[in-house]
Amino acid sequence: MNTFTLLKTKFKHLKSRRLSSEDVREKNLQKFRKLVAFIKERSPWYKRIIAQHRIDSYRCLPDDFPVLTKRDVIENFDEIVTDRTITKKAISDFIESSKNPLDLFRNQYYVLHGSGTSGEIGFFVYSKNDFARGMAHGIGLVNFNLQIKRKRIAFLGATTGHFAAVSMVSISMRLVPKLIFKTKTFEINQPIHQIVEQINFFQPDIIIGYATVIKILAEKQIEGVLNVCPSVVESCAEPLSPTDREFIENTFGCRLLNVYGSTEFLHMGICKPEYGGMYLLENDLIFDLHSDHTCVTNLFNYTMPLIRYRMEDVLIPVHDDDRILPFTKIQEAIGRREYTIVLTNKYGSDDFINPHAIYRYFIRDLRRFQIQLIDKQSFIFRALLNKSINEIQKNKVLWEIKSKMHSILSAKDMENVSFEIEESEDLPVDPRTGKFRLVLRGNSESV
Repeated sequence: MNTFTLLKTKFKHLKSRRLSSEDVREKNLQKFRKLVAFIKERSPWYKRIIAQHRIDSYRCLPDDFPVLTKRDVIENFDEIVTDRTITKKAISDFIESSKNPLDLFRNQYYVLHGSGTSGEIGFFVYSKNDFARGMAHGIGLVNFNLQIKRKRIAFLGATTGHFAAVSMVSISMRLVPKLIFKTKTFEINQPIHQIVEQINFFQPDIIIGYATVIKILAEKQIEGVLNVCPSVVESCAEPLSPTDREFIENTFGCRLLNVYGSTEFLHMGICKPEYGGMYLLENDLIFDLHSDHTCVTNLFNYTMPLIRYRMEDVLIPVHDDDRILPFTKIQEAIGRREYTIVLTNKYGSDDFINPHAIYRYFIRDLRRFQIQLIDKQSFIFRALLNKSINEIQKNKVLWEIKSKMHSILSAKDMENVSFEIEESEDLPVDPRTGKFRLVLRGNSESV
């Protein structure tokens, strides 16, 4: 990653905090028009969109563009990217063979993948400069004083694979912060007692992880099996409820930072205790908030431009008397939550499987999946496959799903848990909410 670009972007972000909200919007509009002029010449998809909608790149607004969905991105990947040598097939091959988050595609590009609440696998590509600009928001989230002893940071998450959180943490371990922090990653898809033992031994000053995982650690602290004294806890990758925030802060006796992020846009929002809510990071992102979804425009990714990209996150703006930052303030509790899968292992103890442990296993031709829990020792894995594959390819995909799920369960001492793979023609949204549910609980809960 380009460290100079990272520091230069961070400096610009710090300067922008002294601007008014109107000035931030005007600067973003200038960046947007610069981006549109760039992609008009390099992205066949956007060139066609600009022509069809008669968009003037010198005067355009994000609203001039149609909404872009993840399905649009998946189906038109080769035409959306601005480097004609990047193809969906080449990226698929790379993701299939590489599990190290620091590996670069063709030694040039960072590739992230994930499914989120849609259950649909998507790839998102960043050049080194793109990723540096996106990483800039994460620098300085945790305040620190100069000291002889390096502070210890523990990151708990899916540590093998090309995911946003572990990729950013892994890259940070190579940069200037490594002189101040000693960072160690902990794999969430191992038995919880092993995670607790390792965290007790490491004794982190700062804990970073998915909200559900941090809550489980707090429960272990209450039980007395975990004994740590962090000065800061940072929740990321999943929504954090006010109840969970209070429980975690009271249990560890420290402040909690809540970071809102995604595979598509990296850092998107930050909530510190003194903010009284969450600020959207609008330096290089344009947010369009709706009652049931949000559209986001990425101003820093020139390799894979996303204009008015639809996310199912519901962001609710709140009145901001403090104006600590010149950005939009929203309610901290974001309308996006996955169920953690709780199952009973072979020793009779309950343990969890975080959905991120499943996302890591990219399986070619698996378009979407859904987990239906039957009870604490059985579930159904519903798979929506690409319709174009033949019977031999289909059997290969189903075999890979079975193999990967057995691997996940075995790592958690859950060889006793049984599951069925059910091929589905469609995985519809929940008719009550209009949203896709990745995890369903019990036979009675269905879509």
